[in-house]
Amino acid sequence: MIFDRINNIGNYLNLSVYIERINSIISLIEDGTFNFNKPPVFDDGFKIIFISKLVENDKAQYSLERHKSNIDFHYVIEGIDEIGIREIEKCTNMSKPYTIDGDYELYYDEPEYRFRLQPGDFLLITPANAHDTMLIKGFVKKIVFKIPVS
Repeated sequence: MIFDRINNIGNYLNLSVYIERINSIISLIEDGTFNFNKPPVFDDGFKIIFISKLVENDKAQYSLERHKSNIDFHYVIEGIDEIGIREIEKCTNMSKPYTIDGDYELYYDEPEYRFRLQPGDFLLITPANAHDTMLIKGFVKKIVFKIPVS
């Protein structure tokens, strides 16, 4: 798991070729030329999910999600997104077993840690952690990059 500001992404370029791709896409977002209505499609398993949402209430019950085939890279453009994290070894209350098609399993455990992402922040979440997003009310506009685990 990595929590940092996007202006420090250069420190992580050697981790994966996908980080360089993410950096290029975020540059397009920052200069206003990224097309949110038609994001690029890739044939190597890398995906882009755009979220623009008004969260009505603070979450009282958690549904921690864990991926096995993807690493999530959450990047906040506008608003605040609070993300809860719990190490997968400490998750005990499974609510939905793993599905390959959706690449997720769900748990009703409480997060151990909370990260409050503001515009320009990113959080990279590996399969070692389960997470729940949008824990607090308010508007959030963000992108989640799905990085395939090789």
